[in-house]
Amino acid sequence: MLKVIIADDEISVCKLILNLIDWPSFDMEIVSVVHNSIDAISSIKAYDPDLIITDIRMPGCDGLELIAKAKEMSSHLDFIIISGYQHFEYAKCAVKYQVQDYILKPVKKEELSSALRKIQSSRNAKSIKAALEEELELRRKSDADMLRSRAFNEFLALKLLPDDTSLEQLNKVYHFNFKPGAFQIFIAKIDCQPMEQCNAASGVFMDKLIPCLRREIEGACFDLQLSVDGNRIYGLLNLDLSLHPQIRRHFKAALDDLLLQSNVFGELSLSIGLGKPVPQFSQLSASLNSAEMAVAQRLVKGAGVLSEEFSTDLSVESHKAIIRMMTSLRKNMFAAIEKHDQAMLAACLENFRQRLFEIEDMTGYFLFSIVCNIHSTFLMLLNERFTQLDYLKNQQNVFSQKADLCGSDKSLCDFLIYEISKTFSDAMHELKQAETKPMRLAKEYIQKHYASPLTLKTMAEVIGFNHTYFSTLFKKESGISFLEYLSEVRVLKACDLLKETNKTIASICEEVGYSDLKHFTKVFKKHTELNPNEYRRLFS
Repeated sequence: MLKVIIADDEISVCKLILNLIDWPSFDMEIVSVVHNSIDAISSIKAYDPDLIITDIRMPGCDGLELIAKAKEMSSHLDFIIISGYQHFEYAKCAVKYQVQDYILKPVKKEELSSALRKIQSSRNAKSIKAALEEELELRRKSDADMLRSRAFNEFLALKLLPDDTSLEQLNKVYHFNFKPGAFQIFIAKIDCQPMEQCNAASGVFMDKLIPCLRREIEGACFDLQLSVDGNRIYGLLNLDLSLHPQIRRHFKAALDDLLLQSNVFGELSLSIGLGKPVPQFSQLSASLNSAEMAVAQRLVKGAGVLSEEFSTDLSVESHKAIIRMMTSLRKNMFAAIEKHDQAMLAACLENFRQRLFEIEDMTGYFLFSIVCNIHSTFLMLLNERFTQLDYLKNQQNVFSQKADLCGSDKSLCDFLIYEISKTFSDAMHELKQAETKPMRLAKEYIQKHYASPLTLKTMAEVIGFNHTYFSTLFKKESGISFLEYLSEVRVLKACDLLKETNKTIASICEEVGYSDLKHFTKVFKKHTELNPNEYRRLFS
């Protein structure tokens, strides 16, 4: 049985929490009720609890300090925080302390029960994501749910169903509960900035999103099917078309409730796009396409909106302006790549962004397509110029997935400029490495074969370059010619032999690759300002 401590400076709240729940039914017992953080710390020491339900603000030290101190004392502790609407900033910080859930005052039995059930199911996993996967796994055990989900997911992947599939067949084969009426797709989309911090927070928020959508919408339609794909929830509604305005109000209520809760996560935003209703299940692709366009409107209208059908056509003047801008940008990106000029590349992208924002009838769907097209064009130009950069081929899909997490036109364009600048910088570094690698190999070869009769021509053949190009590149990278470098290596080896052995000058001369003793002495003196005998007397 899990041991629970309740901590709140309001006695009435503590009594409410204590009496609101049948604790044994959750396999839990209340071991202590305290009204300040100091007593809470003492109770933690005394009872070693599993769960603490605490107000975010209390006398002694606030809830955040209590959580931090309690975590130091017992790492296995779970927390549920109680927060007033005015304390969202504290609640947001508390979530970053790995708090398992939060409940807004006044405390409701349904929410507290839901939070306790989640603590039970996620006790071993220690993450909301694992709890969600467990919930989904339990639902998948039902054959009916599996078939429904499979049918919907296949439609989302293929956007195609047989025209002659009747409602009776769909209901019988896939266990839907469809009735004559209309069908509609909606998309609930979570955006997250900064993107690298969104996984944990969006997992917690997704756990709130799914039941809220079901609670608000399920009773207002004939059937509802949901599918989770990353940070999107796709929904399929079967409804009475005459009740469509009422459905919209249900969506608006759900969005308002979820936006209020999303304030806890400052980096998250939520938007919902409603596709147009269609009379036949086989026509769902049209509803899906319009839902995609509707949810993309958050990029120009701002996140936190409920979007429906709208005009997706840009004016002729806007189309022409975009074509001119894209043509000019392609030309400028090509010039920047040719010149290896990162500042020039950033400047032309910034200029394009400013001109793009001046197009008044821009749609979110069109904007996203433009941004992806620019990134694809940049990769193509870069790959055409530097064909050896094979890793560029896989970057477009990764870019599109990350760009889809942006919730505004500004963040989307910022991400485009950042990704192109970073890729260009990486490519220039890779190119530099590719150019210097043959010279590193040449030097390694010289270090190993300095005693052999090496010439510029034979060395170029070993590396696989034309000897003239090899000579130029070697001097560019090394600062000295091939022959000067070879002489340095041979003289350094001769110095070691003179210091460490009793071999004759003639034998050392031959050992380091010289056949003429007089020439060896001349080269040695040029590098050391001493002849070999003088060097040996001084350093051996």
